Amino acid sequence: MIDGDSDVMNQADAILKYLVHKYPDANLGDNDTLQDAYEVDCWLAFLTGDFHPAFFPYFVPNRYSTDDSVRVAWALPNHAQKSVKEASYKLIDRVYKHLNAHLEGKAHIVGNRRTIADAYAFPMLRWGNNLPKPLSDYPNLNRFYQHLREDVGVQQAMKQQGIQ
Repeated sequence: MIDGDSDVMNQADAILKYLVHKYPDANLGDNDTLQDAYEVDCWLAFLTGDFHPAFFPYFVPNRYSTDDSVRVAWALPNHAQKSVKEASYKLIDRVYKHLNAHLEGKAHIVGNRRTIADAYAFPMLRWGNNLPKPLSDYPNLNRFYQHLREDVGVQQAMKQQGIQ
């Protein structure tokens, strides 16, 4: 992301925190308590350190194999690519199960309100629509995803990006 006079910004959690400070009236950060700040940071760490990386072998299998045939990213899927992608399903399932359990009886990841953690989780849940195991197998994640998908702001952002 580039904003104002900044160089290119990267690292999702840093960008999300930047946006919290830039747009404080949106109230998407912590609620100014130490415990809530910890919860937001804890879930951002999970999303950036476990959840997002679980998809890396799925999207870029060539990074996770020594088989030279996998190195051609634009080639049609071959046995090695398929094997790496299939291994990613276990990683994704593990993080989906963890977040699904956390969301039992909750509408949001942190507290009972929208935060940057929800915004970060949403696209990765959307990626799950292309996996062999459907999001409906994780009822709390599916409920959370559908709730956010109905949000006017989410719909507007998806429309601006050409996403259905």
